[in-house]
Amino acid sequence: MSNKGAANLGKFFADIVCSKHNQNVMIRFVAIAGMGKSWAAQRLAQQISYYIAKKRGGTEDDYYNPKEDLAVISLDRVTHVMEHAKKYHVIVLDDVTAKAMNARNFATTSNKDLNAIVQTWRPNHNALITTQQASFLVDKVWKNLFNYQIEIIESHFDKGFVIAKVKRISYQHDKDKTYYPYIQEGNIRYVRCVITAPPKKWQQMYEEERAYQLKKIRELEQRKEAPQEQPKTIKERCQELQRDIEAGIYEGMTTKKICRMAGIKYGTFRNNKL
Repeated sequence: MSNKGAANLGKFFADIVCSKHNQNVMIRFVAIAGMGKSWAAQRLAQQISYYIAKKRGGTEDDYYNPKEDLAVISLDRVTHVMEHAKKYHVIVLDDVTAKAMNARNFATTSNKDLNAIVQTWRPNHNALITTQQASFLVDKVWKNLFNYQIEIIESHFDKGFVIAKVKRISYQHDKDKTYYPYIQEGNIRYVRCVITAPPKKWQQMYEEERAYQLKKIRELEQRKEAPQEQPKTIKERCQELQRDIEAGIYEGMTTKKICRMAGIKYGTFRNNKL
């Protein structure tokens, strides 16, 4: 493809999403860290939404909004975005193999719920884009549902583009094998695709929303890691109450009344004093 590769791909995938046959499309970007997967995914999301808008009306912003349609790492966020996906919207799930679709989590209840969602959402005519470091890291159910794979093989950030292989994912049930033929339109087979930088506005929206979601993930993990204060034993409560009484905090009150206020039986208090 030419340097308009992302635009051509955008139209190619938008045509599928907007067909009358209740179709969606699931695309995975794969490459090692730092190759520009997220960068290219944002560009493709922008181009697909642009061509959906040309077919359905409105603007590209009506079909992809990072605040609604982007999920980063978190399984809860991925599930929320998938469950609330609007019709004809482009959905981007970034770094999903870190947690949300990790193959090691295949047996968890939340992952099974997510698998159920993705297997029944076709009538929404969505384009789903994921970024991941390797396909084998993805839960096996998800792995078999993707339609296309885009592998970043060269990055030229200083020149504003990356080069990718774009292949269709074809699972042969009778052979139990997966094949990866190049995309072909008529007599033209696309072996390489050049994907240029996303518009600055889109890149800024992505960076801001990604930073916000990562902050929320860190805050949640910190709360989970924080040591939980153990509830005091009845003996500790009685001894603490005794110290307060001796310090004169309850001056003028009977011990029985103090115990009632503290929610401790008088007999229990007497048996557990210092």
